[in-house]
This record gives sequence, C-alpha cells and structure tokens, in this order.
Amino acid sequence: MNLRGAGLQAVNASLTRQMRHRRTAYLLLLLAPLGLHRFYLKELWGGVAYLLLAVLLILGLVTANIPFALMAGVAIVVFLVFDAFWIDRRVNDYNKSLRMRIFLQPGKNTGEEKPTETKKRMPSFADQEAMLREMTRKKDADNP
Repeated sequence: MNLRGAGLQAVNASLTRQMRHRRTAYLLLLLAPLGLHRFYLKELWGGVAYLLLAVLLILGLVTANIPFALMAGVAIVVFLVFDAFWIDRRVNDYNKSLRMRIFLQPGKNTGEEKPTETKKRMPSFADQEAMLREMTRKKDADNP
C-alpha cells in the first residue's frame, strides 16, 4: 500500500466514504420499525428482525388482534431502547475494523511484503550470542 502523497490521500478518502456516522444512524433510528439504522450499520439480521416485527405489528392491528399487536409493539420498543445505546458502540467497532482492514492489510497489488508477524524475525544480538555459546558448548562436548 502506498502511504505517501496521493496514495495516502486516496486511502483516507476511501476510508472516509466507507465509515459510518453516529448522526446518520440515530436519524435512521427515528424510522425504527423499518430497521434502516441496522441496515446502515451492516447488521442485516437486525434489520430483518425489525421488518418482521413491523409486519407482525401491522398484521395484529389489521386483524384487530390487539394482544398480538401489543407484543410486537413492545418488542420494537425494547429493541429501540437497546439500539439507542448500541449504536454508539457499533459505530466505533465498525469504523475500527474498517481502519484495521484498510491500513493493516498486506500490500494489495503493490508488490509489498506481508507484515513481519508472518515472517520469522531476525534474532537479537543477545540471542545470537546465546546461540554461539550453545554451539561452542555442543562442539566441546562432541570433541573431548
């Protein structure tokens, strides 16, 4: 990854476009029965759950099944209260994982080497001295 000049600017521009924002998520929370805030934060199953609860609420109201509609409505409200606190943590986690994925990936199509964690590191000076002492000791033990 080229992190100099225009390369860094391009990476930062891409990161900015992909990041999620709290304000947008909270505004979408106002349309809670649709679960748009969950879809925005890349939580597909949470968004689908909101949609199913909204359908159940509407079916309960249309069929005049008040207890059924009430249960669906209470479930939506409980999820809303949870999501009011969850959104902040989810935005932080999503953006952190996005930054890690972009900045910590091995050089993608740039010919760069993979991070040093995958390669065996060079022994330190103290390690080299210890290896030399061990080799000398073995040599002396083999040749009395």
